[in-house]
Amino acid sequence: MSRLTEKLKRLSKGTTTPLGFQPNTTPQETPLLLIPILGPGNAAPDGAGAVLVESTGKPQEQLTPPTGDAPWGVSIDTLGVQKASRLKESGCDFVVLTSLESPAEALDSGMGKLLKVNADLADSHIRALGSLVDAAALDLQSGALSIRCLMDCHRLSGLLGRPLLAWVSPKLSGEEVGRLAEAGVRGIISRASEARLQQWHKALLSRPVSRISSPLELPTPSLPPSPPQGG
Repeated sequence: MSRLTEKLKRLSKGTTTPLGFQPNTTPQETPLLLIPILGPGNAAPDGAGAVLVESTGKPQEQLTPPTGDAPWGVSIDTLGVQKASRLKESGCDFVVLTSLESPAEALDSGMGKLLKVNADLADSHIRALGSLVDAAALDLQSGALSIRCLMDCHRLSGLLGRPLLAWVSPKLSGEEVGRLAEAGVRGIISRASEARLQQWHKALLSRPVSRISSPLELPTPSLPPSPPQGG
């Protein structure tokens, strides 16, 4: 299992008290992972739970990994077996697939599998997605964080059965990032500066424990009883 997937699973156990606020955790842990987008070879900033390495024209399997201990991955739309093998050998921990039309062979990469999604997916597709990938990343980059965005996060986190991340604008405030955590988001991907990441980190640590949401528990649908057959 990828290191990012392990971290997300710890944050998504559905307990009423999230990882960052359990008695035995360190003060530096937050209820969601901060995942900055960095250029190849850059150092992972303090507080980063993982790093998404941005391509600069080179083939992604030739990218220079970031320095530091944080797991790193790439965003990609086409991933064949050979490219996946080279990425994994270079230390890549996870891939973010950018389209539902990505080849199915990308699911056999041996790395953590995330899929970038929009909020217009049907409920049945969201449930099905949970059996194919390790997590989903909802695209919230356009526009301000709205009530509809938070409703979409609640809906996806409840239906997916997997951790939900959000791909967000670096302009979000600490209060807005906290609201995403309350809506069931367990990681955010962003081009935010190190200063903005630290602002988000501080805001998340100061968030009241009772306001952080666990993934919604939905009842299992059942079929109505069959009418008695006449003798």
